[in-house]
This record gives sequence, structure tokens and C-alpha cells, in this order.
Amino acid sequence: MARPKDPTLRDRILRVAAREFARRGVAGTSIDRIGRLAGVTKGGVYFHFRSKEELFLAVLAAQRSDYREAGARRDGEPAGAQLQAFVAAVLRTHLQRPEARALVRLLGTEVRAGFDSPLRGDARSELRALRGRLRELFTDGQRDGSLLVEDPALAAFVVAGTIEGILEQWRIAPRDAEPFGGPESLAAAVVAPYLNRDQGPKPLPPPPEQDGEFQPPF
Repeated sequence: MARPKDPTLRDRILRVAAREFARRGVAGTSIDRIGRLAGVTKGGVYFHFRSKEELFLAVLAAQRSDYREAGARRDGEPAGAQLQAFVAAVLRTHLQRPEARALVRLLGTEVRAGFDSPLRGDARSELRALRGRLRELFTDGQRDGSLLVEDPALAAFVVAGTIEGILEQWRIAPRDAEPFGGPESLAAAVVAPYLNRDQGPKPLPPPPEQDGEFQPPF
């Protein structure tokens, strides 16, 4: 009698693989080890994913799903509010999941240099997808009046670069970055220069003072 399929197996493999890739890199990660930690044979992993590279791409796709869902168009809500929610979701994904940022960095270093496969173009497509959704939101905000912007493509490029800069500072020196706030307050600060104050979301208050007057560690 055939064993019943485990409906949780694929997600379990993805969770284990995310941790392993982040800790060991792509070249240093073993499919055997992923299978063992996920409670399945090597063949069980390959039943769901044809190669290590396909598994890595699936891990990245799962990481992106949360903020892409937050970036989906919501009828009746000003684009300015949607933009702020989207930026917060992107930041939250990377700041609250230690492996998320490491996986993205792998795309720009080990993966790009070492693999002749779809992975080599995925780092570029990751940034293009981010800029593309930002551009759509800026264009929508230009139309509905919630965002004050002359060039949506340029604004998207600048905001994408700001997001990348925030994440890099958190990666290098998280204790220096923490006093500046979490994903929601940082997103509010990023979007604030573009908001039409009459229609856009209200900016969040600054983070609380730390032991007296706030002095950021420069």
C-alpha cells in the first residue's frame, strides 16, 4: 500500500533549505543534509525540486511572496498608502528573517559568479521586480493625487536604492541601525518626501528616545 503524501513536505524542505543556504552558501549546501533535516530522503527532495538551483530559486520565491502580496493593488486605497505598506513589507521581510538578506546577497556574489543558470540573472530580476512595482505605485499615485512625483521611474530607482541601503546598514551594524526604528517607521520616512499631505497616509512618529536625548551612533 502506497504511503500517503505529506502535504507539508515541500514547505518543510523550503524552510530547511533557506537556513542551510543562508549559513553555508549555495556551493556548500548539501541536498543530502537538507533532506535529512527535513526528514526525507535525497530522492524526496529531488521529487519536488529537480536541482539545487531550482530549490534555491523556490526559496527566494517563497521569501518574496509576503511583500509581493502587500504590493498588490487594492482598489479604493490611495497609492501613497499602498506604497508605504509595500516598502514596510519589503523591509519587514528582510529585517525579521535573518536568512532573507543573506539569500539575496548570495545572488550578487557566489551564485552570480559560480553558476551558468537562471540564477545568474535572478539578482538583476529581483531588483527589476522591486523597481517595477515601485514605479507602478508611483504612477498610480501621480494619477490619484496621493503622491507628488514628476518621474515615477526615477522615484522608484531612488526608493529602491534607499531600501537597499537601509538593509545593508542593518546587515553590517544592526545595533547602530536599530535606534532609527522598525519597518513601519522607516517606510514612513522613506515615503514621506513624496506624499501629498492632503491625501496620503500620515507619517508615523519618530522612534522613542533612548536614555534621554536621542543620539544616533554615527
